[in-house]
Amino acid sequence: MGTMHCAPTNIINHGVINKSMTNLKFDNQHHVIFFLYAIIIIIALSGCSHTDRRHDLVNGLEPEINEVRAINSLDTDAPEKNHIALAKTLIEKRYYDVALRQLQTASHDRENRSAELFYLMGVCYRESERYAQAIDSFNRAIQTDKEFAFAYNGLGLTLAFTGQGDKALEHFIKAIELNPARADFYNNAGFLAMKQGQYKQAEDFFRKAISIETGFEQAINNLAICLGMTGREEEALGLLMTINSPATAYHDMGVIYNMQGNNEKAKEMFDKANAIKLKLPVSNSQGSSFNEGIK
Repeated sequence: MGTMHCAPTNIINHGVINKSMTNLKFDNQHHVIFFLYAIIIIIALSGCSHTDRRHDLVNGLEPEINEVRAINSLDTDAPEKNHIALAKTLIEKRYYDVALRQLQTASHDRENRSAELFYLMGVCYRESERYAQAIDSFNRAIQTDKEFAFAYNGLGLTLAFTGQGDKALEHFIKAIELNPARADFYNNAGFLAMKQGQYKQAEDFFRKAISIETGFEQAINNLAICLGMTGREEEALGLLMTINSPATAYHDMGVIYNMQGNNEKAKEMFDKANAIKLKLPVSNSQGSSFNEGIK
């Protein structure tokens, strides 16, 4: 992976999970025309400068974009002008403002005012950092369908972005109750629990996420931090070694020691990482000052 993806303080998530995506099906000539229209828009936008792209999400949380991919299969009898499907395609490309306009057009038809539509609007607002509108949209999705798990997770992410950790955790747990097969929901709940110092609960969430999706690197990384913060450093390093190069694993273990306030052990880990990178003998220096941080 090369980067630590979460911590009780400030580690950025880069989104390592790629959920399965069901491709849109085009059953007639109109849908083929729509598909070509979508491609033209994306090509036209690809050469522009986009101020609405936000690449970094809340620390350690699963990116919402993968949920959008996961629900691409929910549409059945799509209308001839499928603004919602086009919006999904645009969201995957991170063209949130353009996607929002498609969703607003779709909302003019009462039949399109589904939980999914309001949820997607919430994603666009949140990723454009319009958090109040995002919260409103996710709440409208929940009001429309109280069983729509994605809306609870989307609202949880937004609340986490705005520093409302307790409420965020409640919504992640609700999302899990409604859809216990989503590994990312468990990872998100675990991260918020860890930030609140609830390490046992966090560990349980991370282990559940990994049991659902073996090789879920983000959850493995988060679990390693959780173990490291509760004195199980050897186990934490072992986990980091399973998903990183040795140099990166030692560096990330140094970050964990740094968060513990154990500067001496942190320096030892950073020295090992640097020695591997430079192919030099490990220094015996016991100095405690260092400038290492999170990559």
